[in-house]
Amino acid sequence: MTRTVTRLLLVGASVRAAAHSALRAGFSVEACDLFGDADLQRCCPTTTSKDYPRGFLAAVEQSDCDGWLYTGGLENYPRLLERMARVKPLLGNRGETLRRVRDPAVLARLLVHPGMAFPEWQRDSEGVPVDGTWLCKGRRSSGGLQVARWRGKNTHDPDACYFQRYIAGTPASAVYVAAGGRCRWLGVSRQLIGSDWHGTESFRYAGSIATPGLRRELQDVLATIGNLLTEACQLEGLFGVDFVLKGDTIWPIEVNPRLPASVEVLERAGRFNALACHVDACSKGRLPTQLAATSSAAGKAIVYARRRVTVAAQVSQMLLAANDGRAFPLVADIPPAGTTIEGGMPIATVLVDEEQASAVEPALRARQAWLEAAIYGE
Repeated sequence: MTRTVTRLLLVGASVRAAAHSALRAGFSVEACDLFGDADLQRCCPTTTSKDYPRGFLAAVEQSDCDGWLYTGGLENYPRLLERMARVKPLLGNRGETLRRVRDPAVLARLLVHPGMAFPEWQRDSEGVPVDGTWLCKGRRSSGGLQVARWRGKNTHDPDACYFQRYIAGTPASAVYVAAGGRCRWLGVSRQLIGSDWHGTESFRYAGSIATPGLRRELQDVLATIGNLLTEACQLEGLFGVDFVLKGDTIWPIEVNPRLPASVEVLERAGRFNALACHVDACSKGRLPTQLAATSSAAGKAIVYARRRVTVAAQVSQMLLAANDGRAFPLVADIPPAGTTIEGGMPIATVLVDEEQASAVEPALRARQAWLEAAIYGE
């Protein structure tokens, strides 16, 4: 059964990237998130939720949308999403699917295939080495916020976390779109996690760099991962798989059963529209037939505050003006004038497009320096 969707409601911790993609695809958009960033308010009707995550139920109840979708963080609240889905049509994965793909026991049983290996894990800390070779991971983790090396001293709730062996290698993320029990791999990006130049905590997500030219055998393994997950868990729409590449082996770490943060850089590099793919998959059961070949490289980096700072009005306006006339922004998630940002919290996101992948990280560093100079008045 298909249905027509023209008016979208976007909810989640941060929905700016999804809103930009939806607007480029021609949808009418309204948004509700935690930040109410200036560039989000500029592009569509926006409200901020002060009661996370329960406040999103009211946003759905008050909307006249044809359908709604969620971004990062809300996949950890399947019961709430089920309540919201009874109010307005949900474009995305429902509770039972979320419970399955977020369960490491399910993933460990499912992801057994040549070329991949799921890291050893266990439910409690009994017998877990305390030398930092294992991680303590929150079951409601998002963006690496509840992930830390286990040294036997971390405060943890045994019902809210689990333990997993740390795999050294290149952190990456693959993006897929699924419909009707089938899926299509859209691309892969390297993740920026724990890099010294963006000042984040060890496992906190801080950006992505699109990775074109992946070897065919690795592409085949990633395609297999997507197919296994889609068939077993009935995934629908866009989803992502975080993994570590170590040698010739892909180590899947976790599944993000909603719009992944990394899809934004794949859109820029691959010239496809993420929200159009997602809505077509969820409302029409249709997968993209052909994607444009990747012709460039792209990346983004979240800039975290190194100290407490208040955003001046002229700085917020300058950052907004930097995007004037551009289909894709140079800087995004721009804080409204007067916003006070505590140290360690995100300020904004910088984005770049380059001809060569090797040029992306230096360009991101330069754009971050430009942003920090503006924010701190240096």
